[in-house]
Amino acid sequence: MTIDELVQISMLSKSTFYKAFEQYTGMSAKQYLAEIRIKQAIQLMSIGHIPLNEIAYASNDRNG
Repeated sequence: MTIDELVQISMLSKSTFYKAFEQYTGMSAKQYLAEIRIKQAIQLMSIGHIPLNEIAYASNDRNG
């Protein structure tokens, strides 16, 4: 999921989305997505048999 996808789903302008997201969650959307990706990577690493390059690709920031 990318920030642009979240903005589109919310049907808000990008600036309104950013303000509302930070007000509601207490963090920026970019920070929130980074935390989700880190948690996903940790879960995948705990499985043990997934190569690190695959974990890195699966949790990559595709939003630029």
